[in-house]
Amino acid sequence: MERLLALDHDSTVALWKTLPAADMAELNGHYQGVIPNAGDPERQASTSGFMYDEASPRGYWLGKAYRPLTETDGEGYNRWRFPGGKIVRNGRFATRMGPSLIDGKPTYIMDYSAFNDTTLVDEIRKLDEGVYLGVGTTETDDGGRSAPGHFALVGPTDEWIGAEE
Repeated sequence: MERLLALDHDSTVALWKTLPAADMAELNGHYQGVIPNAGDPERQASTSGFMYDEASPRGYWLGKAYRPLTETDGEGYNRWRFPGGKIVRNGRFATRMGPSLIDGKPTYIMDYSAFNDTTLVDEIRKLDEGVYLGVGTTETDDGGRSAPGHFALVGPTDEWIGAEE
């Protein structure tokens, strides 16, 4: 985990491209989320303000949760902490196995448009037992995809509860 947290954005995305897809059945429960941005103070500050501020409208990102529904698809949500320790489970997504929007290789896809008015798609690949790397893109004005953001997940840390929305 220490080596993972020492990666910068470009190294994380490059490593993600070398990994196999996570299996649908293995992602089941809550996973702690982290966003490695070593050596990039500007990206660290941006990420902190957007993803790790309990007082912000979105809260402090704790991670994601997954539940397989069949051998090929499932569902999930994001988990956020707010002042006073309040935990909110929202930002639902549908999951499926499919080709990556980034490199065309097999990947575990999280499609937020199934539950929300967004073009956000996250993709997960397996780094090690219980350790996963993810990238996320949105649709651009020309119909392409944005440069990928990145994150890592570790777990499961506890069982699926379900989203509140």
